Amino acid sequence: MAKADEARRALWETRVATWRRSGLSQGAYAREAGLVRKQLNYWAHCLAAVDQAPTWVPLRIQSANGAPALQVTSANGWRLTLGSETSAAWLSELLRGLA
Repeated sequence: MAKADEARRALWETRVATWRRSGLSQGAYAREAGLVRKQLNYWAHCLAAVDQAPTWVPLRIQSANGAPALQVTSANGWRLTLGSETSAAWLSELLRGLA
């Protein structure tokens, strides 16, 4: 990322954080701060998408009735349990999609 892009991103991170702490609507904050509301909305959305990136937790290999299974648990609590018959190609495609 170019230095100008990094500086722009840092500036908008500060602006979005200040807006969130203000308790004002985007429109009210933008007017008060002399910003364009659509730009504030754009950056709030972009930065939230980065903040909401999935958090991976350790995988646990379990054995249920002698059949190995793979269980994936997300940071926000959902679980995916795969049996031993799960195709490695399918699992690989799933993990690429989640990344």
